[in-house]
Amino acid sequence: DPSVLLECAKLIEGGVDGIDLNCGCPTLTAKRGGYGAWLLQNGDHVVGIVRYLAENVSCPVTVKVRLLQTPVTGGAFEESLAL
Repeated sequence: DPSVLLECAKLIEGGVDGIDLNCGCPTLTAKRGGYGAWLLQNGDHVVGIVRYLAENVSCPVTVKVRLLQTPVTGGAFEESLAL
């Protein structure tokens, strides 16, 4: 939920150099929770989250993406780069 993420980001934005969304964790726990690398299954959702955060916090927002030889998400390497 982007609004919950923004609420958390607002709590820390004054004390950090930036906020990093982790889309790199390929574990089964992350899969069950729908986070980490599994967020990349819906690229539009990730872009929306990053855009929403970037528009509403005063620090930079970055995304960690782990590019695997065989992507965990089932997408092509090129699709991962396009995000």
